[in-house]
This record gives sequence, C-alpha cells and structure tokens, in this order.
Amino acid sequence: MADFTLQNFTLQNYSNALIDPETISMVGNSFVFATGSTLVALVLGGVVAFLVERTNIAFKKIAHVLMLIPLITPGVLKASAWVLLLNPNNGLLNQLWFSLGFKSYLFNDKSVLSMVWVQGISMIPVTFLLLGAAFKMMDPALEEASYAAGAGKIRTLRRITIRLMVPAIAAAGLLNFTRALESFDIPLIMGLGAGYQMFSTAIYYALRILSPPAYGLALAYSVVLVAFATFGLLIYQRILNRGYRYRTITGKAFRPTLIDLAHWKYALGIMVLSFSFISFLLPVLVLLWASLLPYYQLPSAEALSLLTIENYIALPKKRIGLFLFLLTMRLLSLVAVLYTADSIVFPVLIVQLHDTGFIPQLSALGIMMIVVLSLLTLAVRKLVQDKVISG
Repeated sequence: MADFTLQNFTLQNYSNALIDPETISMVGNSFVFATGSTLVALVLGGVVAFLVERTNIAFKKIAHVLMLIPLITPGVLKASAWVLLLNPNNGLLNQLWFSLGFKSYLFNDKSVLSMVWVQGISMIPVTFLLLGAAFKMMDPALEEASYAAGAGKIRTLRRITIRLMVPAIAAAGLLNFTRALESFDIPLIMGLGAGYQMFSTAIYYALRILSPPAYGLALAYSVVLVAFATFGLLIYQRILNRGYRYRTITGKAFRPTLIDLAHWKYALGIMVLSFSFISFLLPVLVLLWASLLPYYQLPSAEALSLLTIENYIALPKKRIGLFLFLLTMRLLSLVAVLYTADSIVFPVLIVQLHDTGFIPQLSALGIMMIVVLSLLTLAVRKLVQDKVISG
C-alpha cells in the first residue's frame, strides 16, 4: 500500500464532477425533485395539520392514525407500491381510468410528477407532526385581537396565523428539502429507468455500476450534496435569529380557540380521510394483495381464486430472509438507542454549556458519533452483502 502523504491529495475528482455536462442536469433534477416534494409535503401536511389541530373537523382520531402510516412503511415498499398503482400498462389507477372510457393513460410511474408526489406524501407525516404541534401550542392572543379589530377568518389566517408559523414552516421545509435531496429509494425505482439522474443515484452509479468503482467521484458528489444541505441550514439559522418577531408575551396558560366549521366539518373530515386512504392506505393494500398472489395481477374474480399464503409460509424456510430480519431488528434497536441518546444528550449539553466555550468540542464529539454510526452501518451492510453472496 502506498505511503500516505499530502502529495496524494488532488481536486481531480471535483473537477471531473463539475465539468461533466450531466452534472448541471443532475443538480437541476435534484433541486426540482426536492423543491416539488417539499411543497407537496408542506401544503398538504400543513392543511391537514391546521384542520385537525385548529378546527372542529370530524374524525380527528382516525385522521391522526392514517397520517402516521407512511412512518412505518419503508421507502422501497412505498415506491414499489406506487409503481403498481401508476404503471401505464397495468397500474390499478390507470386501469380504473381506462374503465371510464379513456384511451390514453393518466398516470406514469416514470414521470417527474409521480416521483415528486410519492416523495412528497412520504414526508407528510413529519410535516403533520411538526406543524400540528406548532398549531396546537400557538398563543391565540393575536388572533383574538385580530378578530376584535374586525378582521375575518381568512385575513387573520393570512396576516397572523401563517406569520406566527414561519419558524415551524421553515423547520419542516428545511427537513423535508434535505430528506428529498438525499432520497435514494424513490429516485432509484421510479426515476433511474427513465434516465432521471439525481445526486443519490449518481453516487450509487459511481459506486456500484462503474467498473472499477469511482470512489473519488462518488465522494465528491457526496461532499457537494452536504454543501447544499449546509447552505439550507444557514438559511434556517438566519430565520431563527429573527425569532423574536414571532414571540408573544403571556403570563397564563392558553389553548388555541378551535374554528367552528359548522356544516363543513363532516365534508372536510371525509375529504381528509379519503386523501389519507388513497395516499397512505391504498399502497399498503396493494402490497398486501401482491403478496397473496403467486404472480401479480389486477384485482378480479379470477385473481381472488388464486389468493394464497404460500409466500408467507415459505418465508421462515429461507435462511437468508430470517438472517436479514434478525440482523435488521438488531441494527434498528442499536441505532435507535444511539441516535436517541445523541439527540437528547447533546442539545441539553449545548444549552447548559452555551457560555463556557465548550461548544466546538461538543460539536466535534457529536460529529464523531455520527461518523461511528455511519461506519457501523457500512460494516453491517458489508456483512449482509457477504452473507447474501455466500448464500
């Protein structure tokens, strides 16, 4: 192995990444995908959060449960389910569209809009939780003052409520944008076949498809991706530095007043449940349907006669499947404990030691823990790959 010297450092990998004509297209694709997905999550998640937390809409408890379904559904399964729903040839939604007499398909699982939709709705639960908590804890004093001054509900929502929600919206938007920018499952399954390249799929291509693997190019793409995410963090910090503009001073406990929707509460409640069913529950049902068939086909009387649980019976017999399941459970438990401890301990220490000058050391330690967790994940992945290859 060659000796490690400073002379081995080079910017050639960054040069290759930046001068490649496809890089500009890749950056544009990534930002279009991330921006569109973020808007879908913010608009739909924000509307549902407002209706559930600030109005007397019907079926609140059911809506809460349905909104959390994507949190327990892996990205690979969500993307696969939506491919079965949106495929132009045998997708369930397109078949329903054809049954209405139309000749051309309405949805395409390989389009940018489909990718944006699937990624956007997969981020709605986090948006719902973040904005829902902000709506629930909002001091109603300014809204009540607005009503007393003669402003209507729409004007109060636009001039008071939304402005008070700016920090929470910025936090949810930044989180969603970063998650979409680094998303891999959906761009790989729905976009790579259509030639829609993004940062995450470009890194995968450089590591797994090119021969020999272009590790330097892949890591150069990774650093650029981290730089974009860091830029978003700086924007968010700038917004937080102006947080005093969104504070209200109060000396008593409060609870936001629920907006009376009158006869609209049941109609809007049904709309929220319908949206949740189509967006979250229907993909799960499609996966369940496919798992009960020897080969996938659309729902029909003939398909009903082929339903079987043989796939589930055969699952414990596959040693590699059992090994991967147990390994996944152990890894999830370990990572969950470590990340939870990291998320609790370091914010508390930073707040307590804010004026002591130890913040850089704490930040460095936090980064080291993240690196250790990343290396642990890579080691487990290598173990899994070796186990799969060896059978």
